[in-house]
Amino acid sequence: MADTKISNLTQAASGIGTQEFAINEAGTSKKITLDQISQFVNISGVHVSLANDAVANGLTTAVRVSGMDVTVGSGTYVFEYYIRAQLADTGNSPKFAVNHTGTVTAFMCDFFFGDTGVSATAGNITQAANTATGQIWAFQATRTLNTLLGPEASVDAANSDIMLRITGLIIVTVSGTLELYQASEVAGNLMTIKAGTCLILNKVG
Repeated sequence: MADTKISNLTQAASGIGTQEFAINEAGTSKKITLDQISQFVNISGVHVSLANDAVANGLTTAVRVSGMDVTVGSGTYVFEYYIRAQLADTGNSPKFAVNHTGTVTAFMCDFFFGDTGVSATAGNITQAANTATGQIWAFQATRTLNTLLGPEASVDAANSDIMLRITGLIIVTVSGTLELYQASEVAGNLMTIKAGTCLILNKVG
């Protein structure tokens, strides 16, 4: 086909893994798919940051955090979510789940939060853990996809930032989307996932 300026081409509706691109490999013209490009990017590491606050959620059932989805192809990956959250009531607490829409052979993740406890966990999330002897770094864990971790007991301040962390390892055999879900402990008590919440994903095998 004749050469055409990219700006004159019709915009694709969306990216599809089978779409092809022309490349030059050591002087030979070849093609590469969007799936292959995605695999290369994943090897290099993927960093995704939430540009805007997610819609505040007061549901006890899980809701996907729009804007945090990443296509994850076959391979072994480690991931870290750094979550900036605010809750409208100190008597409320968060619940989180991680899902993959493809096929996996192994999945493990841990949900970490700073706790007000000094010698034992109390389930009270705090962003002001500054006692002279230090405080507890608490966690909850699962080996099952799309399983909610939480709730806890409370947060130390309403409508104030707290940082939460989810780390995990996943072995994927069929490509799919890695998704983050959130829910509230108490129905009607709002939780907002704030802009700046981010995912660090690296392919290690």
